[in-house]
Amino acid sequence: MLTLVFSQLVYSLALQWTSMTNGTTGLLGIRFPDAMEVFSSNTKVNHYYWTLVIFGLTILLIYLLIHSSYGLKLKGVKDSESRMAALGYRTGLLKWSAFMISSFVSSVAGVLFVYNTGMINPEIMTLNSSNQALISSILGGVNSVLAGSIIGTVINRTLELTLGGLTRRYATIVGVLFLAIILAMPEGLISIVKRLLYKNMGKGGKRDE
Repeated sequence: MLTLVFSQLVYSLALQWTSMTNGTTGLLGIRFPDAMEVFSSNTKVNHYYWTLVIFGLTILLIYLLIHSSYGLKLKGVKDSESRMAALGYRTGLLKWSAFMISSFVSSVAGVLFVYNTGMINPEIMTLNSSNQALISSILGGVNSVLAGSIIGTVINRTLELTLGGLTRRYATIVGVLFLAIILAMPEGLISIVKRLLYKNMGKGGKRDE
């Protein structure tokens, strides 16, 4: 909740500091660095491949982080912070470092987004933008850092782009679907994927027998 409050403060500052941010108009004409035109002379194609490479590296780093001793410590803090503190771990430092890492990943995504759109305005810092990231994570499954976040983001963005062109009430429809999914599947959509995988593994085991 504190991060949402800070985002609103930064939003208000960006909106009023017109000499720096151009107010509601924002900064326009932001181009991808010419020095990074490695994959193609076409800016969009080049940006696509850079995004793909950075996305892959980020997923790999997060995966390694989750399965490291540091990741196990964070899981321990999540399950029982008091127990981890009793074992001598500095839980405050662990939580702070996790927040910094998540902020860094978000900032990388933000830079790629700005280069993709070629502009940035204060609207990107509104409560709605923060809520979209939160909704995507909950939709996919908060207990699945990688797969859940990816699935939730893909579905959320697909619904927004598809329904946005069909009706002005798309936010209401997305909200109802979000509520239905949370009530039916508290663990998120990743639970469906897990069930299918377990089901297929079970069938494979029976065949082997």
